[in-house]
Amino acid sequence: MIKIEEFQPKITDFFQETIQSKKIASAYLLYGSEGTGKNLLALDFAEKLSGIDRFNFINHPNIFFLLPLSSEFYKKLFSGKINNEENFNLWKQLVNAKLLNQPIQNELSNSFPLESIRNLKQQIYFKSESRKVVFIYNAELLSSGSKESANALLKILEEPPAKTTFILICNNIQQVPATIVSRCIQVKVPSSHLRDSFIQLKHSSFSTEEVSLLAQNNQNNISLLERLSSQDYMELIDSFYQLFQYNEPYLTEFYVKMTSRNDLEIGKIIYEINLIISWFVYLEKSKYLDNKLSFDNFQKLELKLNKIFSKNQYLEIIKHLEKFKEELNSNLSVKIVVLNLIIQLNKLT
Repeated sequence: MIKIEEFQPKITDFFQETIQSKKIASAYLLYGSEGTGKNLLALDFAEKLSGIDRFNFINHPNIFFLLPLSSEFYKKLFSGKINNEENFNLWKQLVNAKLLNQPIQNELSNSFPLESIRNLKQQIYFKSESRKVVFIYNAELLSSGSKESANALLKILEEPPAKTTFILICNNIQQVPATIVSRCIQVKVPSSHLRDSFIQLKHSSFSTEEVSLLAQNNQNNISLLERLSSQDYMELIDSFYQLFQYNEPYLTEFYVKMTSRNDLEIGKIIYEINLIISWFVYLEKSKYLDNKLSFDNFQKLELKLNKIFSKNQYLEIIKHLEKFKEELNSNLSVKIVVLNLIIQLNKLT
């Protein structure tokens, strides 16, 4: 089981010592290149600060999220009208992606509109027994567009509400307005090569070969390994294999399981599909590899699938899975998307 403290021990120790000392600043700025674990560090720190599980963040009155989205989007989101359900669902989808540390599929804006800061100000000045936490993603975009948003946030940081901590996250600190940076404790998150770090974990249930397989397409997403064990991965692939066996009870179970998931669990489906894709990428390329996976479980599954599909069909499976992910992130019915995947996959056999 992978934990962020094993990838970034110095920073997690720093945050832990900060909490124990009770000398908590009003704002922290986490910066560093893609894939270093900034979001996971922020979520872990926020959990410890607030005493709230991250998967309860989205509906908790003490947790706030700011993302760079259009002015029109924020105006509709905050209008409170029933016909803005589409905007609210998109908002939940974006926040859920952050909670799961998944890439955001939707296009974000290139700036923070003033409406987003004004609404934040209206919501955070209240008394609370527990600490409030504000996440601000893509903080470098505070320097884009009008300066009004950056100035409005600066005024809040200059006179922050009691028991409130702002966590700003960005890739390039040089692009964040200097006035904002000066109000934050700056935390540089160093690069941590996913594969090398993972191999060094003595208690890991993965072998070097498995890590190499998972790391091929997931270099920038530590969370794909954070909660995954070797047994989990094998069970996931084996359950997907069952879709090709015309097992009606299983197909029904799979369909019900997939279509009954809520917004947060859609992100988990995409996470699982990403792992399955990594397996089929390996199968498609294995004929060119000198060093193939040598352990029994993978070999048995590979033999099973090779009896059903040709190497060219693996590419078709990957295409169907990629399309499945895209459709899950669209406004299409989840039931239709899942049913279509089952039909398309079984056409290949």
